[in-house]
Amino acid sequence: MKKTLLLFIVLSFLVFTNRAQTITDVQGNVYNTVTIGTQLWIKENLRTGKYNDGTPIAYPGTNDVLWQTNTNGAYSWYQHDSITYSVVFGALYNWNAVSPTTNGGKNICPFNWHVPTHDDWTTLERNVCTSGTCVTDFPFDLTTVGYRGTTEGNKLKDVGTSYWNSPNAGTNSSMFTGLPACKRDNLGAFSATPGNFGFWWSSTSYDITFAYNRALNYN
Repeated sequence: MKKTLLLFIVLSFLVFTNRAQTITDVQGNVYNTVTIGTQLWIKENLRTGKYNDGTPIAYPGTNDVLWQTNTNGAYSWYQHDSITYSVVFGALYNWNAVSPTTNGGKNICPFNWHVPTHDDWTTLERNVCTSGTCVTDFPFDLTTVGYRGTTEGNKLKDVGTSYWNSPNAGTNSSMFTGLPACKRDNLGAFSATPGNFGFWWSSTSYDITFAYNRALNYN
């Protein structure tokens, strides 16, 4: 597997300087933001089809071969249904759309924003952690993989079962409002019906094959 064929997951975005209540992307989509600790996050998944310089991101649609062979950035809607899924769940993007080394140095996020790094995510985790073992639960390193922490995920998930499947213990006390938008894999297949999992990119590669991401699940 090449580095260009990684998990295809939903994005969230981070900036430290802009404190606006909403942010607008190059296509005019408006997103709400939330301050968590020292960070400002967009609390919705991106749904743009263009980089912030106006360059279109490839849209292979139902053509799995074009999705599999894309090398400079692509996006998709869950089950190719933008009417049902775009506003609530946003778009699904491949690694090539995220990494500037594969998309020609472009930025998928609105101007002055960026895809969170692995360390940005770790900072968020520590900001919602109250266990007393936050430093060891969420280390700033490039070797720890797998599930981290204990119940911090509940603080990042939307409440109830309107979107998450039961038993969702999400409290959304952070107001991050994470949703279960699923993913599209490197072969073009979609994961199960939204409700079980949400996946978010980081911009930090793990090795030549993988990149760091974050996931929340319904239980």
